[in-house]
Amino acid sequence: PPEWSSPLNIILTASRSGQSSQKLLQVSVIAKTAAEADALATAFLVLDQKAAEKIAKKLNVGFEIFDNSRNRKIITSI
Repeated sequence: PPEWSSPLNIILTASRSGQSSQKLLQVSVIAKTAAEADALATAFLVLDQKAAEKIAKKLNVGFEIFDNSRNRKIITSI
């Protein structure tokens, strides 16, 4: 099996509201490399959930969200 990096958490917020455009506080991605996890987490934070989920499944990466209501949801797992 391939070696996986540790989950990389990217936290981005809008400067005035403190909320991302998708109302997420955090996106976590588990990918083969830290660079891939970083890029995907950033993209998933701004994409709508359906588009992000499609990409995560295609690339076989783990993906979870933490929304502004403090709800954690695992979208895909590896």
